[in-house]
Order: sequence, then structure tokens, then C-alpha cells
Amino acid sequence: AEIRITKSSQLIGSMNFIIRVEEAALADDVVVSETELPLIEEAIEAVQQAEENLHHDVDFNNLVHRFYENDEAVWTELRTAAQQHGIHTFTADLLLLVCCVPEAKQRYKSPWISEEIYWDSMKDIRYKMMETHHIHGVWGVYCGQWLAMLLKQQCICLGRLQFEPQPSHFGCQIGEYVLEKGTPILNVHIPSFGKLLYEDVSLG
Repeated sequence: AEIRITKSSQLIGSMNFIIRVEEAALADDVVVSETELPLIEEAIEAVQQAEENLHHDVDFNNLVHRFYENDEAVWTELRTAAQQHGIHTFTADLLLLVCCVPEAKQRYKSPWISEEIYWDSMKDIRYKMMETHHIHGVWGVYCGQWLAMLLKQQCICLGRLQFEPQPSHFGCQIGEYVLEKGTPILNVHIPSFGKLLYEDVSLG
């Protein structure tokens, strides 16, 4: 079945959905400050403008469907179209993620996955968006394909850390313990949410 996505008039809702402006009450640590709110509104406007400029040339329904089919060509196609309209590729990448968020929330709904895990996994988009603007002066994300793993549950956030299951790329031996190449392992990532505290890790 085709995946339905938001229209231009609803993109602001999707951005708020990601950055948790409307849902800030769910967790005190992500409440948007008075200083940050104008920047977030600026980011929302940039992404909405990008969608309005591209929607005549880009079939977003098709891109979202292929995104979840792991078709990596969607990134190149959208970036190429964005460049033709003078839109930065980082902005295009964020736009694609925004369009894919509603489907991601549906996919996270499970008796074994709490809503908190979903929100913790998604909030990295907000932090990477702010980081991209701070470093590059562009509203978008510089690591869109990494963030895509969070939407597809190829990597999820449990507490303060992110976990990515994958087969080991190499074998090794430590004392009596042997790890064969291809053994399922968990890559552990430290998202840029702030300081890494022992208490936060132990809660995860």
C-alpha cells in the first residue's frame, strides 16, 4: 500500500512533531527555550519553503515509499532537484526526513516499544538540525542518511545511548572470549544531547 505523507500546509506540524514543540511537556529536558524558539520557527519556515519550491517537480509520496524500501537513490534524486532550485542539500535531507516522520511513528507503535523510546530516538533530528545550523549556517541536517536509521529502527535510543545491531565486520579474541566475523553485535553511539553522565547511562 502507498504511504501517505503530509502536504505543505501540514509540514509545520511535522516539524513541531520532530522537535517536540507541541509535545514538550512529555519531558522536561527537551522544553524549548525562549532563545531557541525563534530559531526553530526559522527552521520550520526554511523546510516549508523548500517543499513549496519542490512539490511540482518531486513526487514525495514515491520518495517516502522508496525510503522505507531502502532505496538509497531517493537521496540523490531529491538533492539533485533541490540544487536546481537553489536549495541546499542539507535542507533537502531534512525535508525528506520530515516527510517520513508520520510513517516512522506508526512503525514504532508496538507492545515492545514505549513511546519514550520513539521520542528519544527522534529527538536526535532536532539536535542535528541545530548543530548543522551552528556549524554550516544552513537549516537542514548534514547526516541525513545516519538519521534515517532512527526512522527505520535500524538504530534506536535507549536512555542516553543509541544502539545499532549489526554483524561484526571482523573477528577477534580477548582472553578466552572469541568473536567470529559476522557475529551479531551492538554498536553503541553517544548522541550529542549534552554531557554523558554515569547516572544517565545506568538508567539506559
